[in-house]
Amino acid sequence: MLKEMMDLATARIENGELKDAPDAELQLRLTIGDTYHDLSLYPEAAKLLEPAAKLARSLYPADHPETARALAQMGQLLKDRGELTAAEPLTREALDMRRRLYTGDHTEVAESLNELGTLLEARANLTGAEPLLRESLAMFRRLTKGNDSQRIADELNNLGTVLLASGDLAGAESSMRDAFEMYRRLIPGDHPAIAHSEINLATVLQSRGDLKGAEPHFRNSVEMRKRLYPKGHAHVGIGLVCFGMFYFSGGEYEQAEPLFREALAIQRKVVPGDHPNTASILNNLASTLQLRGNFAEAEPVYIESLGMSTRLTPGGSAEAANTLTNITQLRRVRKDFAGAEASCRESIAMLRSLFPGDHPKLADAIHSLGLVIDDAGDLDRAESQFREAIAMWRRLVTADHPSLANILASLANVLIRRGDPEGAEPLAREAVGMLERTNGKNYWVTGNARLRLGQAILKQGRFADAEPELIEAQRVLTTAQGVPKSRPAQSAEALRQLYEQWNKAEPGEGHDSKAAEWKAKAEGK
Repeated sequence: MLKEMMDLATARIENGELKDAPDAELQLRLTIGDTYHDLSLYPEAAKLLEPAAKLARSLYPADHPETARALAQMGQLLKDRGELTAAEPLTREALDMRRRLYTGDHTEVAESLNELGTLLEARANLTGAEPLLRESLAMFRRLTKGNDSQRIADELNNLGTVLLASGDLAGAESSMRDAFEMYRRLIPGDHPAIAHSEINLATVLQSRGDLKGAEPHFRNSVEMRKRLYPKGHAHVGIGLVCFGMFYFSGGEYEQAEPLFREALAIQRKVVPGDHPNTASILNNLASTLQLRGNFAEAEPVYIESLGMSTRLTPGGSAEAANTLTNITQLRRVRKDFAGAEASCRESIAMLRSLFPGDHPKLADAIHSLGLVIDDAGDLDRAESQFREAIAMWRRLVTADHPSLANILASLANVLIRRGDPEGAEPLAREAVGMLERTNGKNYWVTGNARLRLGQAILKQGRFADAEPELIEAQRVLTTAQGVPKSRPAQSAEALRQLYEQWNKAEPGEGHDSKAAEWKAKAEGK
């Protein structure tokens, strides 16, 4: 009924019935356009909002609150449609105008700071986003005299998102948890803000390796969205994608696939044709199919995602580069190392053109290229790629970051196999420490880095030092969620090697029986 009423009002506006009342037309355009936007009806919203800024400028040649409102609303619509480059100048102009209109603290200035901060975060400009979001949060706190408010909770959520992307997982969890608890105090029952906040908290917990803590929050958020929104709503699709990524990251691909398929169906209905979110979900679905061993179906889904991203942004985009990286992984699994290297290099070239200088996505793509080259057996070139990626991450972050730790472990693995365990040990030790601080001891990636540390120590003949590291690695790699199938056997094999070598060096100490025990485990007996 609401949509029918808005459609009728829109028709009256489009037919020129309000041409003699431009103030009323502007207000209706902004109000109805914003409601269409909230309902994820983007084409209908654009029809009303695109002319609104021009109309506002003609009515108010100087700075005016309604002009700033029109610019801000159109900027947010463009952002949600994935047109981030086009959204930024409108969002900046709205903020600048509001700063001129209102001296000191003001709700609309704080709102514009938030809108520009979240837009820059979406564009991966984290250093630009964080100070804007902190300024917005501080302003809202002053405006509410430090009391709980939904706006403060919103700002805590947005700041947590940037801290998560920056690798500050402890800061992100604190911010997200404060937001979620504040929403709960303020709002009884179901509410979109609670559903959104809960999925953000779940994502941080997942990133920290607390999968048991994360799962109920993901599930609660999806179930709440289904109660709040009609079937096929965009926000339900977002929840499904996040829940699917939880299962995907934990290696539960069978549970992830139907969630991605349901989300894709919703996305295609909400936004027919090409859209960045559609391309992203296609990418997730293809990765799931690949990891379930369904290579024949995965590759064309990747190609559809890549084609869509390329049509949306002919000069290249982060989404297209990400899809190329995933195609690289598919080709790695199929042992098409030449094809994998070609697609990975194409991804790197695209990212270099998109993000001149250092960038997290570029550093991760260079790491992926190193993994491909490592798989192909060229340890010299692999080492060079890993060192380049590490150097870039060290320039990007001054604190612990999981991605940096992963690459340190990759380089340690190469050095161990090249016969340089002395060079590998400090890298693996740094990786373990970094992952323990960011993700905890029981995260499988921490266990994997510890395996490399144990192997480096073992290669130096320090059996007593290697033993606790390898036993702890085995514990984590056999109990954590999301562990690749090959890792427990690799860990058991390392323990077999430890006890065999130790028995040769110190026979008669019972190391031979332990070697036999771990050999059986490594062989799956």
